[in-house]
Amino acid sequence: MRYLVLECALSFAVVLDEEGRVRRVPNLGYAVGEVREDIYLADTPIDDAVARRRGPARTVWWLAAAACLCAAIIGGAWSWQTPRGTVHLEINPSVAIEVNRFDRVVGLAGENADGEALIEGYWSYGKEAETVVFELTDRAADAGDLAAGGAVALDVASDDEPWRAETEERLIADLSAHVGEDIMVARRADIEAAQAAADELPEEVIVEVPEPEPADPAPVEAAPALAAPAPAPAPAPTPEPTYSDDSGYGNSGYSGYDD
Repeated sequence: MRYLVLECALSFAVVLDEEGRVRRVPNLGYAVGEVREDIYLADTPIDDAVARRRGPARTVWWLAAAACLCAAIIGGAWSWQTPRGTVHLEINPSVAIEVNRFDRVVGLAGENADGEALIEGYWSYGKEAETVVFELTDRAADAGDLAAGGAVALDVASDDEPWRAETEERLIADLSAHVGEDIMVARRADIEAAQAAADELPEEVIVEVPEPEPADPAPVEAAPALAAPAPAPAPAPTPEPTYSDDSGYGNSGYSGYDD
């Protein structure tokens, strides 16, 4: 049973239950306009006379409380459901993710046929934007639409520029860490600029090296002719020995014999 607090005094409070009965109960810290279920019913219902006397006032309190409650519900629902910006996630499947001011997803749509196929059967409402970006990227990888060397374009559109820039930078950094270094995650303009720069490079660079011209052979000097060997000198004639009667001993006196 729910009770609407109609009046509060120091020691008691007056409440109205769902069946229209007005009760006076101990005041355990209640506030006027509060709707509670934990009311301690220690007192008896107020008699009909008092109820009739206070009926108009109770009606006014009830209507005021109901109006405040409706305004809070409508205002909260409007704040929740109103998108603050849109996250555009493009792999080959392209999807648009609407995000409210609480960073929760309130809308999801495919921007091409592949995008519609990617989100088929996927529940995103109420999830954090980062969670939806991660899960859709993983679904694309599982379907074979994203592999090493691929790229993911992520752009955020919003009239709130500070929120847009902060959200875009945060999602790009977080998704880059999630998919690893083998996959490029950046704004679409940055990816297109990188691809254009790569396309300008020739597919194969061939450097022609000219063949060296043959050098003129150095003239070979003829070896000097060998001079004829000089004739060997004729051997000097050996002088014939000469004999002398002088023996070298002088006249010894023995040369003459006496007959």
